[in-house]
Amino acid sequence: MKGQLKLHGHVFAEMMVTDQEMRRPNIMDNDACLYYILNGTGEIYSPTEKVVIHKHDSVLMKCGNYIGCFVDAYPGNEHKSVGFHFNPELVRQLVKDGKLTFAVPIRREEVSAVRFAENEQLNNYVDGLMYYLEHPDSASEPFIELKMQELLMILLQSGKAEPLLAEVLGRMYEPQQIEFDRVIEANLYHNLSIPELALLTNRSESTFKRDFKRFYSTSPAKFFREKRLTKASELLLQSALQINEIAWDCGFESAAHFSKAFFQVFGKWPREYRLTQIDKS
Repeated sequence: MKGQLKLHGHVFAEMMVTDQEMRRPNIMDNDACLYYILNGTGEIYSPTEKVVIHKHDSVLMKCGNYIGCFVDAYPGNEHKSVGFHFNPELVRQLVKDGKLTFAVPIRREEVSAVRFAENEQLNNYVDGLMYYLEHPDSASEPFIELKMQELLMILLQSGKAEPLLAEVLGRMYEPQQIEFDRVIEANLYHNLSIPELALLTNRSESTFKRDFKRFYSTSPAKFFREKRLTKASELLLQSALQINEIAWDCGFESAAHFSKAFFQVFGKWPREYRLTQIDKS
């Protein structure tokens, strides 16, 4: 963290700067959040979505559990981003005072996080806030309240043209109860650990493993391994993707880890399997 702006004791905006790749759980029981990239790449895993955002992109998230990743950060190439938090009580007060109006969409979409592509109005807004993030003592609470209101107005205006954005805005604080198996199916090929999957299903690790066994009659490790290797074997024959691309697409942490797991099951290295199967056909 580099700088924070607080409103009535709640963090509204915070700048994050790092020169190392990292991933961390984000548990937002109450606050909705807008995550904006100044430099670098970010990945957000929600219970049912993976959202990848680049420089000047952002992602709007309902309250809930997420996994956040800073990607491609290293010395000389810092990841730099700003997180904006929307405390429900502060937002409700703005609505009560007539300063904001949220329209709840009639059509309900089960979406927790939505990518907000580069937007000139939002870019200008963040640029104008940078001085205060670097000098938090210069920002008074009335000023921060106005900036929070301005940001929400930008999002509400953009939501008129973006149905999914409007859905997240209209239901920012509605807890989403997503079926256990839907979370698993949505994350079959994402490189997430068991503790991270447990977080996305809002369970402890032990409860997650017990429920997983009940749903799938096997362990999470065995289930994911079989699903990912099956998909990988299909991609080896049906696509021209490189081995490292297939490893990534199927949720393996590296090409070396994928190749070793593949050999243990199929008795051939991925490249060898591809060549021999093509020759047979």
